[in-house]
Amino acid sequence: INSVIYNTKKSDALIKKEKGPNRPVYPEVERVPTIIFLRQADIVTLRYAEHNPGDLVRVVRPDVFVVSETTTGRNPNIIKEMQAEHEGVCGEIIVLPPQAATSTSNKIRLLVIEGVKNLKEKLDAVIAEFMEDFKF
Repeated sequence: INSVIYNTKKSDALIKKEKGPNRPVYPEVERVPTIIFLRQADIVTLRYAEHNPGDLVRVVRPDVFVVSETTTGRNPNIIKEMQAEHEGVCGEIIVLPPQAATSTSNKIRLLVIEGVKNLKEKLDAVIAEFMEDFKF
């Protein structure tokens, strides 16, 4: 049996549209070569904002379509919706739990929290020193 693994990454423009102007943290020019270098897929494509998420599925017609819970937005009805949309176009649809230990969004959140803690400590020290200078 011959198999080909397709991996579709969201384009920078699509991520900006979904997550805001300061995203993505890792641009497509870094994300796509990483997937290629790690040999996790035979073909890597980008999905742009104007593409329907199901376009590639209809073109490729995979026997197995694997999607992450994070891609589905953890919507419990998404599998039924995907099955209805892709009926006769692809075989089995598999939803995997997130594979990464943490998301980029969570890493950013942790960095911000750490930065705020550091800023608070520095401000507390400056305020304490300022208050000492004005004691009579």
